[in-house]
Amino acid sequence: MDYSVIQKILDSGVLDDVRYLFGFDSKNTDAEVLFKFSLWSRWFFPDFFLDDSGENISDAPFHKEFDENNLRVYRYDSQYYVNSAYRGSAKTTRTKLFIAFCIANDFEHKRKYIKVLSKDNSNSRQFVTDVYNFFCDRKVRYYYGEVFTKTEEKRREAMSEFDTSTGIKMRAGTVGQEQRGQIADDTRPDFIIFDDFETREVLRSAIKLQAIWDNMEEARTGLSKTGGAVYLCNYLSERGNVHKLIGKYPTTIIPIKGKVELIKSDNNISAKYIDGHNNWPAMYSDDDIERILKFADDPAGEYLSCPAVGEDVYF
Repeated sequence: MDYSVIQKILDSGVLDDVRYLFGFDSKNTDAEVLFKFSLWSRWFFPDFFLDDSGENISDAPFHKEFDENNLRVYRYDSQYYVNSAYRGSAKTTRTKLFIAFCIANDFEHKRKYIKVLSKDNSNSRQFVTDVYNFFCDRKVRYYYGEVFTKTEEKRREAMSEFDTSTGIKMRAGTVGQEQRGQIADDTRPDFIIFDDFETREVLRSAIKLQAIWDNMEEARTGLSKTGGAVYLCNYLSERGNVHKLIGKYPTTIIPIKGKVELIKSDNNISAKYIDGHNNWPAMYSDDDIERILKFADDPAGEYLSCPAVGEDVYF
């Protein structure tokens, strides 16, 4: 389908044509689904792609890597994915949009039970709430009215769960709670998002670190047989749980500028930061980056995605 046909469909706004344009199933290639996702996100939620002056912001080159790996886990081509891009890289926002896109457009509803686990319950609740609120948008409700047969007009500020009329449920929880209790396979989550599960506070306690790791592993091993997990995190320390995941599964490490190389030796992994160019100039100017790094509490972990750059003072 060429761009002129796509533009004609979007300009006409005919419900069935728009739904067909964005819909996908297992017969569609990854490239087709990713194109549909990019188009869907910008058509329904253009505000996410505007700067303060109202100008369009082009995607960063690394956003394609985010989307490809999220889709691989969703389709079970890859079971796990660790996204440790810098704070402000839009890794969480794009994952929220991706989940909403799949709930709305996957004809086969491949994932039935999506769970979000964070260090703080408020973060996971907000993740679920944001996805829910995407479907409260008037334009989205018009084209996807079947997702919720009765949708509240008022946007919810925080919620921990919702169920769609199409048989999909989404739940929020914390990595501080034990994850046991889901025995029957048809009640197990088949897609888990671990979001912001490691903080500087957690890193100060080896006991908390181990407890969270155990709970995360409990959740991971409690997935359904074809379940998958995405880890959204910041690489704050080489002694934390994020470090255990780095390189173990398909991993993205993107600093705000430059690059990070993983060095493997004697079954150990260490990170080496290499200074370089701005990785998303459409979003952050060089002056922006200089100011961000100057005033950040932990510039090495949060923005350079490499704790080896700074001092590891957590233990």
